[in-house]
Amino acid sequence: MRGADLTVQVSTKLNRSHVVPGRTAVIWPTLGRTEKDHTGGRSQRVTVEVSMSAVHASQGPREPASAHLRSEVDIVCSLAEALLEGRHDLPWGEFRADYTEIRRRIARVVPGCAAYDEKVDQPGGFVHPDDIEALGLHVDQVVDLVSEWTDGSERRAEDFRIISYDQPRGCAAAYFPETNPLVPLDSSAIGSNCPTSKSIIVRLDTRTDRPAGSEGNGGGAGQGEGHKSGVEPDQLS
Repeated sequence: MRGADLTVQVSTKLNRSHVVPGRTAVIWPTLGRTEKDHTGGRSQRVTVEVSMSAVHASQGPREPASAHLRSEVDIVCSLAEALLEGRHDLPWGEFRADYTEIRRRIARVVPGCAAYDEKVDQPGGFVHPDDIEALGLHVDQVVDLVSEWTDGSERRAEDFRIISYDQPRGCAAAYFPETNPLVPLDSSAIGSNCPTSKSIIVRLDTRTDRPAGSEGNGGGAGQGEGHKSGVEPDQLS
């Protein structure tokens, strides 16, 4: 990097690369994904891809470290406006004002990303077609996932769309972190003591099954050997 005439970095925090820049260095502090983004006067969200090739929305809950911080989208769009000087008809100002417009452009040009923004709002769970029929459900039906554990607490992840998938009977699959609320911290693997996130006993509740005033996401961490998993699967997991 020291041999470059110019280095430009958009960074959420200081790191070693900042002290070995090019001959001229520009460092733009930016909002982190844990911080609220109100660019354009509205609550913005971005979409990110996790290591399992799943794309989901990300919206920070914390107040920004400084009122002067700008989002990555704001920085890039403002640079494009300043440097390209109207040489292209891309609506950089619209992209900056509403990130939804970026996702709509992605949907137009990237194969497989049709209705990109709409799909972000539709978390799905994969279930074998025979299990769907046996449970009296149907593809695209919206259900709640409720984990079963010995402490009697209800842990619920709401509004998942059923997707038919050829996988072993008696199993369902969904992505994290959307299903983090289902993990009972009192259930851990022998040896590693990690939460048993890959083997959770769940039931699928339809909207009419949901108890009145249910909030879900209960439970806490236990101590000692009593927290080892002893539940035998007799439902989807």
